[in-house]
Amino acid sequence: MRKAAEANGVAAADLDRAIAIVRVLQQGGEDPDDFVLREYILDGWLRGYLPLTVQAGDPTLNAWRLGQLAEAHYSGRRE
Repeated sequence: MRKAAEANGVAAADLDRAIAIVRVLQQGGEDPDDFVLREYILDGWLRGYLPLTVQAGDPTLNAWRLGQLAEAHYSGRRE
């Protein structure tokens, strides 16, 4: 995993922090995938790149799609 992270420009310290966050979530009984999805939805609502009419339980929403919307928003592009 470290080699892949390094090859993709992820610093070792950032990888270690991400691993620690996932462990804390899991220790608290949280599913990391659900956590990321909820955070993307909340960020999208707060930052305006996701309409408030979108429901958190919408089956068409997934972390990949929301990540694309977030990336477009923060890079100045719109999808």
